[in-house]
Amino acid sequence: MLRFRVLLSIIAVARMVMSFVIRQPAWIVQSIIFVLSTAVILWSWGGSRGIAYFITGGIVGTAFGYGVNIVGQEIGWAKISRTLDLFIASPTSPRIYAAGVFLGGLPFIVPELVVYLLVSSALGYTQLALVSMAVSLLVILLASLMGVAIALSIKRPGNISAITNPITTILTLFPPVFYPVKILPESLRPLTLAIPTVAGAELARGLGGLEISADPLILASILVAWTIAMLMIINRVGVKTL
Repeated sequence: MLRFRVLLSIIAVARMVMSFVIRQPAWIVQSIIFVLSTAVILWSWGGSRGIAYFITGGIVGTAFGYGVNIVGQEIGWAKISRTLDLFIASPTSPRIYAAGVFLGGLPFIVPELVVYLLVSSALGYTQLALVSMAVSLLVILLASLMGVAIALSIKRPGNISAITNPITTILTLFPPVFYPVKILPESLRPLTLAIPTVAGAELARGLGGLEISADPLILASILVAWTIAMLMIINRVGVKTL
């Protein structure tokens, strides 16, 4: 009975969060157009190899952006509206609330992932896409924790999007997520591999059979280290979300 109540609570929070997507489905159209246009650009520049980097970088980048932006901003706005206080004061624990926010935001990224999978299947990269999605499970976990940590740490939650949007853009588009690490100077490669998006994309490429610049175990360890660091930050600001 207790587990059933927990499930119902998670679904209730998720339905509340999901209502925004249902009311404004243009977000989904925008996401699909972005995926397709990026595929065309990278195909024109890099051919099949460009598509391989598009698949791994795109899926990992989507997972990271979802965690930092959607989860972080939703909790940030919940602080402003006092919705977060309402749930914390109710039988719905912070863990259940965070799980509901995570589940309710999935409509933002599921259409994108479907398009990535369809494009990958059409071009013979189905396995690479599936491996990238598997790796993105760890990326989305640490990114969601990062979003929660940011939302709980800032003094003015109204500025949450001004923080999470640049973080997502900088860590997804600037470092070697959509392009090979090896084109960078050798002295910079270890630094870039410490970036979670780069570690995730490189891990997906390595497990998918592409050439990478580090051992997959090291890359996985970097992602785990980021996850632990985010948990420590969340615990330090006083709310345990797991």
